[in-house]
Amino acid sequence: MEKEWKCNNWNEAKTSGLFCSKCGTPHYLESEEEKKSIKKRLEINNLNIPIYPNDNLFIKVLKNVFNFIQFIFIAIVSFFLWLIAMGPG
Repeated sequence: MEKEWKCNNWNEAKTSGLFCSKCGTPHYLESEEEKKSIKKRLEINNLNIPIYPNDNLFIKVLKNVFNFIQFIFIAIVSFFLWLIAMGPG
């Protein structure tokens, strides 16, 4: 993929951030494959069961209850892992 820059000016790293301070062009342009990879990694880390608008009421309630139970379980396990980490260390 060819990167097109609007200007060839030097930018200081501390002041420029993600965009060129002269023309506003992003310093790093993401390709379509990178965008798909980022989206896929975010979907993998999502543990909730998706609730779709066309689900009937019973299925929506069931999915909400399961997601809530899953959240409580993860919170309890995280608390015990935190206790172990704060132990005799």
